[in-house]
Amino acid sequence: WAARDWTSKQQKPSWLFSRGHKGVYGNVAKSTVLVEGIFDMLHVERAGYNAVAILGTSITKNVQLALAPAEQLILWFDPDRAGSGGVQNAVKEWMGQKELFIVSSPKEAGDIHESTQIMEFIDNASNLDVRKYWQLQMSEELFCDADNNCG
Repeated sequence: WAARDWTSKQQKPSWLFSRGHKGVYGNVAKSTVLVEGIFDMLHVERAGYNAVAILGTSITKNVQLALAPAEQLILWFDPDRAGSGGVQNAVKEWMGQKELFIVSSPKEAGDIHESTQIMEFIDNASNLDVRKYWQLQMSEELFCDADNNCG
């Protein structure tokens, strides 16, 4: 199980997990949408896609093991600095090993309540090959700038 701790003195609530938690929630399939949070995962799955929440942006060993069966990953991280870093981490981890796509959305998947909008974003995800990745990284179009504006 997973729950939010709203009593924490931190600015944002933190996650609490059951013992034995493996770092991911959701269903891994050959084609999997990779998101940060559980509500993101639930909205994507409601739209008809297999989705996995990694509960943050870190690509841990447990996340790597859990996603090993996936051949295609559709990366939909939050449109903020942490999400941009998560995309970079995922691309570095799986470039050349899996087919990668990146969703470009001004919102988190969990903030989109219409399944048709989620479907549009996923269907329009950009296929990422090595050459395109390096071009984007060099031009910084894909990632956030110092003011937290993400391209």
